[in-house]
Amino acid sequence: MTKEESAKEKISCPIGKCISAFGKQIGTNSQFHTHMQQSRIEFLKAIRSMIDKRIDIIHQKKNCANKKKATKIEVE
Repeated sequence: MTKEESAKEKISCPIGKCISAFGKQIGTNSQFHTHMQQSRIEFLKAIRSMIDKRIDIIHQKKNCANKKKATKIEVE
């Protein structure tokens, strides 16, 4: 399998195929390529922020579970 065939198989999303085709026609020094590269970075930052938020939630639940203790109440 050639590199070109391997690269084609990696992109199975129709939108990804379309964007890849545009990028090849326009070239890597175009504004299109620059915007697409920036959008990839922004997408990954969005995923990172969701992961960070989930980690914070898990830490908060863990800390709350450690703090909850039964208190003795005397009843007359």
